[in-house]
Amino acid sequence: MKFPEPQLTVEHIDEPALEFAFGQRTAHPKDGLFLCGPHGQINQTTEIRVGVIGDKRSDRPFQGLGQAASRTY
Repeated sequence: MKFPEPQLTVEHIDEPALEFAFGQRTAHPKDGLFLCGPHGQINQTTEIRVGVIGDKRSDRPFQGLGQAASRTY
C-alpha cells in the first residue's frame, strides 16, 4: 500500500539586522555585542512587542498575555 507524499510549502524569512553601538548592524546578537558593544541609546518605553507564530490552538496560551502584562502591581 502506498500513501501519497504530503506537499509542504516552506517560506524562509531572513533574520532582521540588529543595531548595536555606533550604528553597526548584524543579524547575530553575539557577534554584535562582542564586536561593537550594546546600543548606546537608552530607549525608555512602556511597550513590549510580542509575536506568536502558529495556529489558533498553539496561540491560545498567549491570548491573555497582553492584558496580564498591562496590569499594574
